[in-house]
Amino acid sequence: MSVHLNIDGKEVDAYEGQSILQAALKAGIYIPHLCFHPDLPSFKEIKPDEVCYQGENEFQSDSKAAGYNGCGLCLVEVLGQKDPILSCVTEVEEGMDIVTFSDLVKTKRLDSMAEIFTQHPHACLTCAQKEGCSLTQCSTNVPEEERCGTKISNPVTGKQALIPCRAACPLEMDVPTYVHFIAQGSFDEAARTIREKTPMGLSLGHICHHPCETQCRRGELSQPIAICHLKRLALETKDAIVTEKNETAPHTGKKVAVVGAGPEGIVAAYYLTLFGHDVTLFESSAEAGGMLRWAIPEYRLPRQIILHEIRMIEAMGVNIRTNSPVDADAFRDELDQNKWDAVFLATGAQAGKRIEVDGMSLQEVYWGMDFLREPKEGWAPEVGENVVVIGGDNVALDAAMTALRLGAARVVLACLEQRDEMPAFDWEIEAAEKEGIVLQPGWGIKKISGDGKNVSGVELIACASVFDKESYFCPVYDESNAIKIQADSVILAIGQKPDVNYLPPKSGIQILEDDTIKTKPNNLETDSPGFFAGGEARSGPASAVEAMADGRRAASSIDLFLGGRGFDEIRQDVKFFDRGLLWRGQKENFYARDRVEMAEIPVSERIESFALLQIGYSAGEAQAEADRCLKCHLRFLLSPVVLPPAVPTETRPAPFRK
Repeated sequence: MSVHLNIDGKEVDAYEGQSILQAALKAGIYIPHLCFHPDLPSFKEIKPDEVCYQGENEFQSDSKAAGYNGCGLCLVEVLGQKDPILSCVTEVEEGMDIVTFSDLVKTKRLDSMAEIFTQHPHACLTCAQKEGCSLTQCSTNVPEEERCGTKISNPVTGKQALIPCRAACPLEMDVPTYVHFIAQGSFDEAARTIREKTPMGLSLGHICHHPCETQCRRGELSQPIAICHLKRLALETKDAIVTEKNETAPHTGKKVAVVGAGPEGIVAAYYLTLFGHDVTLFESSAEAGGMLRWAIPEYRLPRQIILHEIRMIEAMGVNIRTNSPVDADAFRDELDQNKWDAVFLATGAQAGKRIEVDGMSLQEVYWGMDFLREPKEGWAPEVGENVVVIGGDNVALDAAMTALRLGAARVVLACLEQRDEMPAFDWEIEAAEKEGIVLQPGWGIKKISGDGKNVSGVELIACASVFDKESYFCPVYDESNAIKIQADSVILAIGQKPDVNYLPPKSGIQILEDDTIKTKPNNLETDSPGFFAGGEARSGPASAVEAMADGRRAASSIDLFLGGRGFDEIRQDVKFFDRGLLWRGQKENFYARDRVEMAEIPVSERIESFALLQIGYSAGEAQAEADRCLKCHLRFLLSPVVLPPAVPTETRPAPFRK
């Protein structure tokens, strides 16, 4: 029912049950307020708690019986009433005549402000630099934890910091949104959210090292949310796995070549196609996927997962030319700038680092990447009963666990680093130990023994330190401390590096000392105009999610180079939340809920085959796990508040009507 009233001389139409404050704000009349928010009940409806917490500090309520009296700033005068009233809790009535500013109202508002600022750091209010505070140094020595600046930060930086899982993700994936959808059972919406940032989300759901979980605030209470497992479940559901043909921008007529169909190349090709460009992917192997396809074992990432995601890319119109290696001659012929408007070099870091070791030419000596590739191609290398793996990164761990599945009875992994210094991910080290891999941290290889043809053992020497004082790789060995280990085969997995031999000497593309390609930091363009580089070819060995982030960034830079607007052109195809589902509310034992662990194949069975280790969540398990989320993002989904006028006016409003 409509209600007619007058506010500051302006005729206002409101509705029955609306407060004066709500009616005024809707009419464009600002009334100061702090404790009112359109999504929350009024202060009179909220009962104070007996105790609240700030970290581990407990605060007891002094006046629970008295309750909270509000901020006292939204006072107005109403014709016919003696004293000013709170506009946030007073409902509109037909014919009301209201003034929002008067000497009496101003005085009472100042009294309320004085009470609010009793505990406020006064120095910040009077500081001459308060408008341009650096938020770091303080001329009046206000303790950092008490400064206003620590509470009001830059909107972008502050938002990222307040949603730590999203800030930690190299792809800046909207983790809270898809976790929220999963908790609701809206798996297709969760999948759509994930695919906004990468077309290879299902692969990531199997192998991502999930830095988002390290930063998850739920981990401060118990265990972090299983974000990676949830991503996998969202993309494994029936609706999500249907191949999508996404809507692309109008055709631009621009042609882009992408060299290398690894994660960075595939992601770049996907987004460049969405931008409307013609994209051709050059891949040297028989199938696209890069290290995801040829180096990560089947027990971690099944081949059909990658193939499904690649088929989705091809369905969009990306031309993938497999069995098309690019060498120096092909680079000149195929990637001539007259044929392409831009070229993206995404050749990865698949070349294994080599060291000179006595005995390295023996028959059963393998190099890490080559060893992992053979089972992926359908071959089973002969490893014998006793295997020694040299190296401490993820490739070395994968090689050790693969050797077990190829029939080894005992696998020893030796590396220069101590256990807590190993570059491999902690969870992969733990998985290897669970399977019986014997770790020998702090040892380097000195010699591979044999009869001139076959391996019989290795000699290891103690490593006193790996890095020098400047943190450069500079191992120091203790020659007096050596051990011998029986071995039927040895796998050398001491790291990877980019292979840039395909670049002609006069390409104009600069190669750095570590064999990475030099690019401009702002847009990934090389010294040769129109040629861009990203992923491990630019950074050196990195994770899959970091490579994908580079591919996405490169796609945006190339589109800008070709006259587009980068990601401003991408249509955001994710539904908004149903606002009725945003309320967190109280849930019994919410604090005590433990992480839902994903089921795995028993250790006794897993080493018998290359079957996927982690079985996966059921829909119910995923919803239960997602429901543990603290929903750090909700503050940014609240209805916007009406802010004070940019330039306060000193003019008093019209008086009451005569």
